[in-house]
Amino acid sequence: GGSTLVFGVGLLVLAHADTVALFYVAEIILGFAYGIYAAVDNALVVDVLPDPDKPGKDLGVINIANSLPQSLAPALGLALLGFGSSGGENYTLLLWGAAGVAAVGAAVIIPIRGVR
Repeated sequence: GGSTLVFGVGLLVLAHADTVALFYVAEIILGFAYGIYAAVDNALVVDVLPDPDKPGKDLGVINIANSLPQSLAPALGLALLGFGSSGGENYTLLLWGAAGVAAVGAAVIIPIRGVR
């Protein structure tokens, strides 16, 4: 949850990066947050597998849950890039939208304290 909030902050920094140095700061924040998320997510996924005797099936379902949003996001991104911009370059809205999605994700995840 916390890494998702940090990721959202990184997206907002990136949205307003007007120098190369600030761009690199944003990328460092994003990389740090994603690294924490990926490590914790993978450990949690393995801990909550419903059937330890058939991990392949369960990991496949989790892979679809991760991949499906990644396949839908480009269409949403195109819509946000074109919204309110004659040149289709509304990256600020795109990054604010992504930060909003990260905030919603954090709000859903933060109350979860552990695995049953």
